[in-house]
Amino acid sequence: MRMLAVLAALIVPLAVYAPVYQEHQKAIERADAQISEMNTKIEQARTAQHKLPQFHEEVQKLDIEVEKLRRILPPGPALDDLRELVDTAASQAGVHIDAFRAKCTHRGENTAVEVDAAAAGKLADLTSFFDSLANRRRIIDVSFVTLQKQPDDRWRAKFLMTTYALP
Repeated sequence: MRMLAVLAALIVPLAVYAPVYQEHQKAIERADAQISEMNTKIEQARTAQHKLPQFHEEVQKLDIEVEKLRRILPPGPALDDLRELVDTAASQAGVHIDAFRAKCTHRGENTAVEVDAAAAGKLADLTSFFDSLANRRRIIDVSFVTLQKQPDDRWRAKFLMTTYALP
């Protein structure tokens, strides 16, 4: 009977402790998994921290590129700038702008600015004027050009200019 009591005294605590031990083992395994996951995240953070200066350099380069692109494709229609650009090109070429009627339309992600315009001058001067428009930083498409002979060896050109802007 004593033996039975000794066995019972040994088995009962083991029976009670076994589930507690198993739960403790599962908690350790979960903690080990969390530690492993945290170590992975720490390594990723160190890698990202190492690449941070390179990222800042890339951001600076992209800011410079965006600034260059904004000159070509401004953030709005900028009609005053467009008018000034056309007037400058006309005065440099010796051409007189007779008409300048702008209309903005939205085309997908961009805004198109269509300008019905007319210019008068000698044929060589008109050629120089259109060449000057073609060589500007801002995109200007010239289409539907019609030439009419004027008295005194001058020509009148009617044309449609299209330029673009960000909305």
